[in-house]
Amino acid sequence: MPLTLGLTGMDPATEADLKTAFAEANRASGGRWQLVPEGEADYVVVDMDSMYGPMSWLKLHASGKTVIGLTSSQRTQTDFLLPRPFTVAALANVLDATAAQASDPVAASVKAEQLD
Repeated sequence: MPLTLGLTGMDPATEADLKTAFAEANRASGGRWQLVPEGEADYVVVDMDSMYGPMSWLKLHASGKTVIGLTSSQRTQTDFLLPRPFTVAALANVLDATAAQASDPVAASVKAEQLD
């Protein structure tokens, strides 16, 4: 079963750039991921720097979704951090860390700390 990723709380240009980067990062990591609407996703990338990002995070966090925060800040309250400006490699690292969490939550926690 593929892992599912959604995008929310961002402007159309950022979303388009993330979709392009996702296609490449997903290909590089074996095609384990599927990009789906936010409501169908297990993992959701939220633009924490946008006006709507924190509200999106609050809603997703309350619903139990795993949130990946896209931000220029060094810290975020999200489960994972995708630093801005993002690269395909950075997105691939986050996808790998979230996939590891899906199969082994303890190992993923250690890997996520190493990404910080």
